[in-house]
Amino acid sequence: MTDGPEIDQEQPVSLLGLLADQPPAAAQRKWGSARRAADNSASEPSHRNHLPHKTFSASRQVAAVAEAADPAPTELLAKDVEAAGADSGSSGRSSTGTAVPAAVPASAALPAPAPPAGEPYLLAPPVPVPTPAVEVPPPSAPLPVPAASRRPPLVNRVKGTVWRRRAAEPLPHPKRVAVVSLTGGSGRTTVALALGDVLSTERREPVAVLDASPLLGSLASRAGGGGVVTTMGLLAQHQQYGRVGTPAPPAFRRPSGLSVIGSDNRAEARYVLGADGYRWLAELMPRHYELTITDAPAGLADPGGLVNAILPASDLLILTTTATTTSASMTLNALSWLVENGFRMLARRVVLVINAARPGDPGVGAETIAAYYRTRVHAVVTVPWDAHLAEGGPLDSAHLSAAARSAYLELGAATVTALLSTK
Repeated sequence: MTDGPEIDQEQPVSLLGLLADQPPAAAQRKWGSARRAADNSASEPSHRNHLPHKTFSASRQVAAVAEAADPAPTELLAKDVEAAGADSGSSGRSSTGTAVPAAVPASAALPAPAPPAGEPYLLAPPVPVPTPAVEVPPPSAPLPVPAASRRPPLVNRVKGTVWRRRAAEPLPHPKRVAVVSLTGGSGRTTVALALGDVLSTERREPVAVLDASPLLGSLASRAGGGGVVTTMGLLAQHQQYGRVGTPAPPAFRRPSGLSVIGSDNRAEARYVLGADGYRWLAELMPRHYELTITDAPAGLADPGGLVNAILPASDLLILTTTATTTSASMTLNALSWLVENGFRMLARRVVLVINAARPGDPGVGAETIAAYYRTRVHAVVTVPWDAHLAEGGPLDSAHLSAAARSAYLELGAATVTALLSTK
């Protein structure tokens, strides 16, 4: 029996000797496990480099690789393999003929991956989008004038207030006004109707306008109605309306409250208004109306004597004319005729109305004629040309121009002032 070494005696053991004593398969299995461990440790930092919102520098990556991989088994395995290769006479190969990779130094770590194009690691703060300035285009047309600046001047407003106060002054007793003209076409019917609207609006007592034409007068058509009762109808029922305390005739009423009594427009009428009939109407109208305006026929000395019946029954005479040389001359002759035929008081209280021509038409200026007659009559009023009046249809005072309304208001004030001077 051979004497073996004692158990308690320590014998030097070499790792290379143990590897040499082991079979090749065991050494290969040991080498493969070491290689897998080295690969896993080398691949671990690459996953950490792709963590979101983190930036790794080269020094930090090297430290991460050194912390993740355990270099001790790899260095020992490399030394053992080199020693085994030296013994077998082959360089860089194991005993089984497998190539052995060299150890990867720490300085040869992979570089940091570049950030994706257009995607920074850290999100930049949002850049505020500038709001485009709103460009206000220059006005292509002038701005509208405020309504306050379109009001009449202060002088006209003061005059209008004074004229309204005068037109509303009470009269001592009922009065009768006659509107006459020397020729047709001078605006006599229009003046009578517009004057009636003004006085009926400004005054509280009832006002009426009467058409004294013998037949086929135009007052009812210009008023936009009529036919309810006519002058011949009043004469036919004189007993009914002539009684004291009876209501006023059912005349046509305008929006201003003016009562309109037109002439008979029937073509088959057998009777026409004469001087006697008008005298009876002149006595009847003051019983129902405080102020009566008569639309007299054209001319002063008519063969039927109707105007000769109207003039004595009138308290005031309104004479209409146009702004022409012929009309101005005829007006002067009419004043002379009134004085010579016993109507001197009427001639002094005449209110002259000059209807101006269209702007640009030939003729004498209205102001020139007015300046000539202001010292010969009680008052002169110039009515400017108005498109609504020139139409010749039904008169609507709301469609008149501001200048025309102001002129008729002045005419109403002059009429009441002249009536207050009578007995």
